[in-house]
Amino acid sequence: MMVVFGTRWKNISEDFALANPISKIVSELQASLVQTKACGLLLNHGVLLEVGHQQANLLNQAFFGCRIVTAIKDKDKQQYQYELSLEEAFYMCHSLKCLELVWEDKCLKSNDELWELMKSKRKLFPVLYKAYSHLRAKNWVVRSEIKYGADFVAYRHHPSLVHSEYAVLVSAGDGDINMRLTMWPSLHATVRLEDGVAKTLLVLHIETNDYGSTSSSCLEHYTVEEQIIARWNPEQCHEDHTFAMLNDEDSCDLIHDAQSSPHYNFNKFSMHQKLAVTSSSLQMVGLNTRWKGKGSKAMAQKHPMSELINLLQSSLVQSKACGLFAGFAIVLEVGIEQADLLNRACFGCPILSTNEDAQWFELSLEESFYLHHSLNCLELVSKNSCVKDSDGIWELMKSKKESFPLSYKAYSHLRAKNWVVRSGIRYGVDFVAYCHHPSLVHSEYAVVVVDKDDDSKARLRDWPDLHATVRLEGGVAKTLLVLHIKKNSYPDPAVSSSSLNQYTIEEQIVTRWNPERCRESKNSVEKGS
Repeated sequence: MMVVFGTRWKNISEDFALANPISKIVSELQASLVQTKACGLLLNHGVLLEVGHQQANLLNQAFFGCRIVTAIKDKDKQQYQYELSLEEAFYMCHSLKCLELVWEDKCLKSNDELWELMKSKRKLFPVLYKAYSHLRAKNWVVRSEIKYGADFVAYRHHPSLVHSEYAVLVSAGDGDINMRLTMWPSLHATVRLEDGVAKTLLVLHIETNDYGSTSSSCLEHYTVEEQIIARWNPEQCHEDHTFAMLNDEDSCDLIHDAQSSPHYNFNKFSMHQKLAVTSSSLQMVGLNTRWKGKGSKAMAQKHPMSELINLLQSSLVQSKACGLFAGFAIVLEVGIEQADLLNRACFGCPILSTNEDAQWFELSLEESFYLHHSLNCLELVSKNSCVKDSDGIWELMKSKKESFPLSYKAYSHLRAKNWVVRSGIRYGVDFVAYCHHPSLVHSEYAVVVVDKDDDSKARLRDWPDLHATVRLEGGVAKTLLVLHIKKNSYPDPAVSSSSLNQYTIEEQIVTRWNPERCRESKNSVEKGS
């Protein structure tokens, strides 16, 4: 029922990997480093280690560190320099006990002293190291791969022999790490990206069990829960024969997870700075408007979105349209003419009904409030048929969606510029923006809404999340547009809809750098010559 990727060997390398297991190579490296009393130099965010030819070969085979290319001065005594990550270095010190570290000309003999230094250099080091050591102890090759939007990637053997199998995200109970897993758009983005690069998303939940991180001995009390998150495969049967192989308790848990998320299946893992504003210059990967079919552009120009919205507004005002709150949406009954205008202006989704004379539409909270507050063409009522005023509706909207003030401000900001705005959850963003109707043109922007006054809940605040989102949007030919909303010292949450007038929006386009393009544009070079 899940889209899970297996081991993908490179060429005919499986037999070679089986004949040379990682556990054997790591043991040889451990013995060699112990024999030579290897010592590394602790730097700001890594460890520098100088080794001979044999140890360099073992480090490469066990895949520890990254070799630094230097000129060899003494050909008779070849020395190679390697840069180890903090997790790799501490694993060799603490778990393998084959490496000592020097800091400011002082040899660190105590694990606790080294532990404090590591924590001072990386706030999340305790949970990241626990995840790293957990996988390394199972003989997985673990590397940091920010380009996949994850904390680590896990290989069954050396990367020259096999593709990485898992993209690993580390989650901790205190919420300081990977908050993006708690938001549906971000979760969609991460899973979709890993699916695109043929990797399975593995989440390691680290539970400290109230032991804190005062010393390295606390690691013994940390527990790790492994969880695979994969995209649901609708082509396969909802009920799978594997349920029969589970006991009643496991079956209930699995069914509960499947029901709580219609798009994903969750299963246990059971195997051994603020960005600068950029523009669409020659250095960046820019995307143009992509029309669907011949004549789409001409049709869009003949019927501009502003004209369609004016027609819809007049029609709804004339009929005194009234929507009904239904859960986290609003349902609206309209005639055939208004249904056509709603479709053409791209508001809501039609609901199938047996009544041919009247049609029902389901509007999102943002769409309905835009029609009510900005266009003044829709009344809203609650279940008891009580007509709500704007402030009452505002409070009701906030009670249904905590982030509604920000999401509505972003939605209305784009709609006021005649963009068609739709939910972007399947692309891992808050909205997608079209320059006209989706039947005529592909969406141009993937929009993420960020609270500029509160970074604790913001998307894109860490590099893995940023890489994942930008890479995904590039893969689906969309430009990432970040809307930074500043409240300007007004109450949070907004006490009334009038507070939105004081909010300001900073638009920011974030794109991947294209290394194939020249840093200096061709035009500027010609002018200079």
